Amino acid sequence: MSNEIYEIVVAKVGGRMQKVGVLYADMPIFPDVGDGEVKIGWSRVSVNRGDKFDKDKGLRLAKDRSKARTFVTPPRSLKYHMNRFINRCERYYKKQIKIEAM
Repeated sequence: MSNEIYEIVVAKVGGRMQKVGVLYADMPIFPDVGDGEVKIGWSRVSVNRGDKFDKDKGLRLAKDRSKARTFVTPPRSLKYHMNRFINRCERYYKKQIKIEAM
């Protein structure tokens, strides 16, 4: 069992605000299950290639990245959103989150 939150990333694309990605965080509820650390994952749509945003697919990809053994560095376009999401996760989980890769 886990305690998870996610956020839809909205960015300006071609003069319009569009949904372009998902940020996801997960932490086991019970301390004896897993390592008790907050795991963060992300997904981003390649708008330049003509991809369309799909919430389910983006959430699935972000969950897979959060379960990876090492943190997968997000693209520069998500840095601002990622920093805000990390601050949100620290308030939600009441735990300091350190990410060396950013």
